[in-house]
Amino acid sequence: MTHNQKLLTLTSLMLFNTATFAAPSNEELFQMILALKKEVADAKHKEIELQTNLDQTKNELIATKKQLNEAPKANLSLANKSSSETPKINTSNAKEGFTVSAGTLFMTHDDLYVGGDMKNSSDYEPGFQIASTYQAKNNWDYALKFKSFTTSINANTIYDAYKSKLQLNIIDLEVGKLFPFSETIELRMAGGVRSIIGNASVEYTYSAPYYFPSYTITSKSNYWGIGPRITGTPIWKPFANDFRIFGNFGASFIMGSSGSNYQNSQRNLILEAGSGIGYVLKTKPYNIDLQTGYQLESWGNNTGSFSGYHGPYANIGVKF
Repeated sequence: MTHNQKLLTLTSLMLFNTATFAAPSNEELFQMILALKKEVADAKHKEIELQTNLDQTKNELIATKKQLNEAPKANLSLANKSSSETPKINTSNAKEGFTVSAGTLFMTHDDLYVGGDMKNSSDYEPGFQIASTYQAKNNWDYALKFKSFTTSINANTIYDAYKSKLQLNIIDLEVGKLFPFSETIELRMAGGVRSIIGNASVEYTYSAPYYFPSYTITSKSNYWGIGPRITGTPIWKPFANDFRIFGNFGASFIMGSSGSNYQNSQRNLILEAGSGIGYVLKTKPYNIDLQTGYQLESWGNNTGSFSGYHGPYANIGVKF
């Protein structure tokens, strides 16, 4: 029964009661009308509440159906992603182009036992190094490097003095390849040829009163050699950017000759080691490569002697 039907029925009953029995007073009639209005208002509120609940249920049902339809697709996409994803390795190629670099180095000769009570000392002396590199495709590169430096040795006792000066010019021609293992770990391997041209002078002075009169003996020697060389350069990029920490390891086997007239054959095994840091400053139109480090080379020869040199260096390179 609708609200209008209820109102019509109630009105009919009121009229019937009025006709049958004694007519109600105005107050009673007013109270009956208020009660009827209240009942009608409550019914409308319940109807609105039911309609609201029904709409909400419909919306929830639609949302649930949508989620059920999308769930298989999402699960399939996640499964495909999980099955196909593998740890990514930075296999991108280095940018092709030429790089020229120049820098300074400060080398000192290893202290060696000369004889008697004499033991030498050597200071760090400046030198220079330059290089030209072509970065090719697939992380291959070709480099030509040259460095030149001088080391001196001085020793004194109460009866004699020893002075030695060694000047070396070293040329390295190498072919290298960079192997990137991840965004932070790389390794460059290179092989090539090393050529060395050098000369040395030695001066012994025997002093009075132990030697009378005092006298000095001088000698000069030249050196030239060539042979194969191999190097490895591990690189660590801790922040996965243009800053790097690197090491240098290498070995050369040099066949050559020495003496005032190159009359003596000589074989040298040269071992290399070093470490440093570098940073690539990217600008337009060039990239600037800054690096500094410390290098060590130890020489052994067929006569059984073993010596070498070491020192810090700094380079600046420009890539075109």
